[in-house]
Amino acid sequence: MITVGLTAAGSGVGQAVLHALCYRRLELRVVGLEISPMSAGLYFADSTHLLPLVKFEKDYLERLLDICTQEGLDVLIPGSDTELEPLARNQQQFRERGCRVIVASPEVVQLCRDKYQIYAFCRDRGLPFIETYSLAEAQVNIDRLSFPVIAKPRRGSASVGVRLLYEPDDLTRIPPDADLIVQPYLPPKVQHSTKIPDKAEMGRLDQSNEISLQFYVGGTGEILGTFASVNYLKDGVPIEVVPSPDSPALPEAAAIVKALVAVGLRGPINLQGRLTPEGYRFFEVNPRFTGITGVRSALSYREVEAGIWDFYAEKTATARGCLSFRPGFVGLRYVEEILVPRERVERVAQEKPVSENLPSPLPARVLVTGVSGYLGANLLAALLKLPEIQEVRAGVRSAAATARLRAWCGDDPRLTQVIGELPFSPWALEGIDLVIHLAGVLQQDG
Repeated sequence: MITVGLTAAGSGVGQAVLHALCYRRLELRVVGLEISPMSAGLYFADSTHLLPLVKFEKDYLERLLDICTQEGLDVLIPGSDTELEPLARNQQQFRERGCRVIVASPEVVQLCRDKYQIYAFCRDRGLPFIETYSLAEAQVNIDRLSFPVIAKPRRGSASVGVRLLYEPDDLTRIPPDADLIVQPYLPPKVQHSTKIPDKAEMGRLDQSNEISLQFYVGGTGEILGTFASVNYLKDGVPIEVVPSPDSPALPEAAAIVKALVAVGLRGPINLQGRLTPEGYRFFEVNPRFTGITGVRSALSYREVEAGIWDFYAEKTATARGCLSFRPGFVGLRYVEEILVPRERVERVAQEKPVSENLPSPLPARVLVTGVSGYLGANLLAALLKLPEIQEVRAGVRSAAATARLRAWCGDDPRLTQVIGELPFSPWALEGIDLVIHLAGVLQQDG
């Protein structure tokens, strides 16, 4: 039996991978990995573990490698964009533990995660990626732009933070240090979607009739399979998926894919674009599975299974056989719910994913001044309710305040009073991680 780990199991991509595995034709054991016990995807897995946030990369990797050994993971599938780069950089560590990570090379991941970099990569090779400006470039060259334009995070995903800007003033009002890119707005040309492209006129981004092209690149660098569809998205989430197996956009996109193969692309990759008067132009390239991976698998394009055969077993022919197409259907997505026994959630929550190397998000020792006032006293009481806080020093002007504080906050051994007054006798700060200064200066009349 093959054991597969799935990170971000409750994310849109993670849930899509879980759905895809329902259509597999090989025996698997699935280990769900998440940062929260309230992630629904965990409860479709055979085994579950919690992880630290990926931004604490050292602790995240240590924990994940420990789970690889503990669970005997054969394959690891990333379920979120933020995990791609650290997993790509550290593939060898997982290989040493017998686990293959379905991820491209660090160079490809870094390139595709930065929308300006992937534009420059395609521009330099004459490939059909939409013209893209950094925010600073767009503001300097504003007279060259045709409005409306789209501004979005340089390293964002799932349409989070995307803005449709109608006037030059909308662009100049954005702070120039914002980490955004600017692209022309491509009005959708109706192809298959039932949605009428009028949302831009209503002040919303129109995400109908987007072309989505999924490729799978095998271990030898050969494209083993493709799947094209025209999608309608709502707030970045595809809800209509209309297959287009003979899409003329496929050769255009394949040219970008082949260029990325030369710098280490392996596994799944998705390109999104639109048909323009100049031909097909792409505006997103993501080297991973996507939110409609489950839909594609239901239509016999079993890309997750192909990845397992390819990365783990190195069986290219078997992987290719997973990437077929079942005609005669469209995909419609909906939200569903599950009920999970509270006892099971609490049992998962008991697992402590935070290693001793992970810094606490809260300071351990805090000095609060002005605790005799209403705000200071309530803040003091709130701090003492936090188990992460090891010591709270109450900065007071005299010992007379001690009894009132004890009456207000209770007899908590973590609470101590220190006497001082600005500017001549400041409170002692030895060992303090954070000062919250709420005290005022007494004014003397005359």
